[in-house]
Amino acid sequence: MWPAAEATSYDAWLHMQLYLHRSPDIHKTRGETNPRPTRRKSAGPTSPTPPEPVISERTKGKRREVPDILLHTKFYITPPPNPIPQIPIMSETLQLILSAKALNNHTFTSLASLLPSRNEVSTASLLLSRHPPPSPIEIETLSTALQIREDILVEYFSSTPDRGETALEMPPREPLMYRLYEAVMNYGKAYKAIMNEMFGDGIMSAIAFKTEVAKEVVVDPETGVESTWAVITMKGKWLPYAKF
Repeated sequence: MWPAAEATSYDAWLHMQLYLHRSPDIHKTRGETNPRPTRRKSAGPTSPTPPEPVISERTKGKRREVPDILLHTKFYITPPPNPIPQIPIMSETLQLILSAKALNNHTFTSLASLLPSRNEVSTASLLLSRHPPPSPIEIETLSTALQIREDILVEYFSSTPDRGETALEMPPREPLMYRLYEAVMNYGKAYKAIMNEMFGDGIMSAIAFKTEVAKEVVVDPETGVESTWAVITMKGKWLPYAKF
């Protein structure tokens, strides 16, 4: 049995395929063993000649030397995982929470109405990313509303919140999230210039921070056609840069 080799990157995998595309049958079975390369007749028992290089159908007439590892290795034809980072897989507890939310006909807004200190964005962030952390009373309220045992929610909310490094790839590929990213790319410099004019040299906090989402129906004055607009409000404490 020839040793198995795994492609550790897309470049390595494509490099392998350059020599393995001798036949379309090569892709039929995962882990298919390549036939041993043909060898020239040996001039004698003690003077073996090197193997014939494998010639791709795409490169006939252009003979290429083949690395020994490619001639004596069993390759798995399935490529390695896509190197582009994916959004993390949803945990089982989060799936349970969202299923219970749907089964009990709740929305993030209706759940927020049960939590006096939170709006719909803070409630959605709590359920999806576990921040800001809930109080014991909030856990009890959610347990009743979602009909999920308190100990399950306590264990879920006691784990580290997802903030940035595990919650979202950058730049995001999900269309709506990318639009928010695009808005900052388009208007970020303008936001910064205006804030610096109004408040001085500093930054807006995302820790001492409040945000909300609202729906607004706008009527075009010329055509009279109604359209729905999303309104996102962000409010953060202004933090001047310290002198030292």
